[in-house]
Amino acid sequence: MVLNILFIAMIIILFLILLLFTLRVEIELFFKNKKFNANLKIFKVIKINLKDKNKKEREGKLDFARISAILNRKNTEHVKYLLSKSDMEVYGTLIFGTSYPDKTALLYGFINSLLYTIEPVIQSTFKSFEREYKVYPDLKNKKLEYEVKIKIYLKIIHYIKYKLRSMKDAKKM
Repeated sequence: MVLNILFIAMIIILFLILLLFTLRVEIELFFKNKKFNANLKIFKVIKINLKDKNKKEREGKLDFARISAILNRKNTEHVKYLLSKSDMEVYGTLIFGTSYPDKTALLYGFINSLLYTIEPVIQSTFKSFEREYKVYPDLKNKKLEYEVKIKIYLKIIHYIKYKLRSMKDAKKM
């Protein structure tokens, strides 16, 4: 009887460990014409809106200790490790115009060169990087419309390692 209970407990523990190694969490950031939304998706079913969740906690507070902890060099190394183990997808659309065709064409060239210059830095930071950019110049009208969707996929086990390492370094200080 006791062996059966231990065997079942061991199977449950092994299942949870296996789940930690395979479970991926999706962080989705969405920008559209001065509107921002952030979501956390677990199992592609559970969706948590991060923007509304943290809004009440942040109102009227500016915590300098937390900001300095985030900017700490050791923490930056841990964040780099976390990003190197995650996947990123970026989808963006930009429609713009200055009402002057020559200025719009120059700006179009600058935006494209900027996007493709930043891309290798992002590719070297993340484990895998997929992207799709669409830039449309409007040579006649003055307008600015944009839509950007950023998805970051992260395994739970890497996040646990990140937290353990940062807590270990916090104890050393």
